[in-house]
Amino acid sequence: MVLAALGVALCSRDALAYRTLAESPDFDGSGPVRWSEKFFHYDVYSVVPAGVTLEGLVSQADRAFSAWSEPPCSAVTSGFDGLTSSHAESGDGKNTIEMITSGWEHLGYDRDAVGATELGFEQADDGSWSIVEADIRLNAERFEWSLSDAPSDGRRSLLGTLRHEGGHALGLMHPCEADGGDGAPVCDDSFAEAAIMYPFYEPGQIELTPDDTAGICSLYPSCEVDGCDAGYACAEGACLPVCGDGVCQMNEVCVDGACLTQEECAATACASAPPDWVRPCPSGSECPGGTCLADGSCTHQCVADTDCSAGRSCVFDQDPNIPGYCGAEPLKRLGQSCSLSTECVDGECLAGAQGEPICTRLCGAREPACPTSWSCSGAEGKLVCVPPRAARGCAVSPDVDRAADDGSPSWLFAAPLALAFGAASRRRARRDRFRRSRPIG
Repeated sequence: MVLAALGVALCSRDALAYRTLAESPDFDGSGPVRWSEKFFHYDVYSVVPAGVTLEGLVSQADRAFSAWSEPPCSAVTSGFDGLTSSHAESGDGKNTIEMITSGWEHLGYDRDAVGATELGFEQADDGSWSIVEADIRLNAERFEWSLSDAPSDGRRSLLGTLRHEGGHALGLMHPCEADGGDGAPVCDDSFAEAAIMYPFYEPGQIELTPDDTAGICSLYPSCEVDGCDAGYACAEGACLPVCGDGVCQMNEVCVDGACLTQEECAATACASAPPDWVRPCPSGSECPGGTCLADGSCTHQCVADTDCSAGRSCVFDQDPNIPGYCGAEPLKRLGQSCSLSTECVDGECLAGAQGEPICTRLCGAREPACPTSWSCSGAEGKLVCVPPRAARGCAVSPDVDRAADDGSPSWLFAAPLALAFGAASRRRARRDRFRRSRPIG
């Protein structure tokens, strides 16, 4: 009943620019086009050009893809399978990152394209499409590359390029195109030029914007995994208040069958006293609204996790139709990095499976099955889900030391998208290309 009303009640999407593969004319009406397991794992080709190290490339790839898992509303995760001596090859069932040092144009790419993402799809009996393969190639024949987040010497940033390409690999498209191709609107001043998925290069485009976050959360909403509290429905990548026969928009709350904004709510009886763990801020604090957590950090009212800053979730101590407050850091899901078992939803932090410890869960006869391509293996007397190609000798530990990660990304450019079809009637291949928007002098 609630889902039938979503198309009428939710009208905030027009304010956002993000586009997903489902909006391409070739997938029109098929529903979300994404990885069915909400997990993207990849290999890295073991030959790199001068100026780039394998360790650096692997590290930048991890940082680039992990950014799409960081928003609390996102359920997608990623993982590095290992190095490979096999070139990226469409249709081989593997997801490979390769830096191409020769033959770029022979592969069919524009000379000025800095990167290319080729996607493979499979159609289910119900007509829905899933991404089943993603190969990312970087043009190391035409361009020099840097491990710096935002190089200023004309070299391309691995981190920025892979972050943008990672968005494509997960199912996001450009919010607009210069020529309006592929059913996209023409880029103009109304679009957020700082968005990671924006199709033109600008130095400093290094963080996911609210539009990028909304896009990834619409494809992989965490509420599909974690569920929603009573009185809420999972829609638009978040738990939104059910109200009458419909669902309120983001940043609205349901009061007496009507959806009100936070500003409207603050002026009515729906504004309530803060819970015990929210208190007036210390003297001299500049927190908006004057409300703080026990540690003195600012908080404020919210109706969904997306109203809160990174690392905070919207906590409801009372009626879920009354706004909550941004509170503690949410628990991490399967495949996300961890340092303590208490950080994980399922209470298990696995070391030795990948470059850094990740959250896992118990498996076996009485436990849920592990995701596809993961195995159920022993670690310190427990059966836990282990990602593909994990090293032997994994350890499940309540306290794991981790080296600090101090990175952030850079950026790239784009070109029109072209669609190619394979021989199989139920499989498709798509090629996304990106090129520089201005000459490099």
